[in-house]
Amino acid sequence: MITLVIPGKPIVKKNSRCWGRGRPYKSAPLREYEYQAMTALRAQWGDRDTIDYPVWCHTWIWVPDRRRRDVSNLLEVIQDSLEGAGVVANDSLLVPRPHPLRINKERPETWVRLERI
Repeated sequence: MITLVIPGKPIVKKNSRCWGRGRPYKSAPLREYEYQAMTALRAQWGDRDTIDYPVWCHTWIWVPDRRRRDVSNLLEVIQDSLEGAGVVANDSLLVPRPHPLRINKERPETWVRLERI
């Protein structure tokens, strides 16, 4: 079992796609959040081996305000970042276990605990 922390307000992936020249591309805030998340995850993961077996993915998300958010869309960018950072071989190995959103105006962040099934 390991707990990883992703700093910053999570960005919803579904509403962050833009269109240009007939192709979808990621918005600047989404690209920035994914880069920040993958950088933090790589630093915390270190030189451990990539997970290639199913794991529970417990997720606690602190957001800066009380606006409604779609938790499943928030989880998508987090799971993609775990795969992009080399923590898991494929995000299909993650079995989501989200916890209720929490409010923290000063320090929005995400905690991810990975636990072997």
